[in-house]
Amino acid sequence: MTGCVIVFPIAITFYITWCFIHFVDGFFSPIYAQLRIDIFAHLGPRIAQLARQEVYHMISTSSSSTAAAATIRATLFAAPFLLWPTSLQEVYLDANNFTSIPAGYFTGLSSLQILSMSQNINLDIWVFPSELTEASSLVTFAAGNVNLYGSLPDVFDLFPNLQNLRLSYNNFTGLLPKTFFCIWDSEPLA
Repeated sequence: MTGCVIVFPIAITFYITWCFIHFVDGFFSPIYAQLRIDIFAHLGPRIAQLARQEVYHMISTSSSSTAAAATIRATLFAAPFLLWPTSLQEVYLDANNFTSIPAGYFTGLSSLQILSMSQNINLDIWVFPSELTEASSLVTFAAGNVNLYGSLPDVFDLFPNLQNLRLSYNNFTGLLPKTFFCIWDSEPLA
């Protein structure tokens, strides 16, 4: 019986909310149709623009950020990584207090030239993203103070254009890989 006392008011609340949403939709939809206003009309072109986007810059948000900025900050890495357009060339995510990066998040960024994400000190520990090797055009990779750990993979020969590399203030272990020195040598190591 006590279960009904709890569940019944919740069910009534959901029903009233559902009815209110239908009422508002039924009231405003004909008005929008009469005025020939399509609130979703701009979605298509915006998606097309996103697919051709070349630069993504996430402005640093402080602890006194607005609720909207905090929501964006919290959900950026929660979004599926398939949302990154393949034409993306520059990504700036510095100093945003992210807490995690899902595995495979940088998959498909074959045109990427700059990835800058330093000073995200609240990130959970994570390893060098192996999917970054798809970005053979990478010129700059700045990931200082982002809680990277473990050993560096032997993949630096896959970045022939790499000129700027910042991996300071992380927790790497082991020796530097042989291909790490290929970044600055004109000939690969044997």
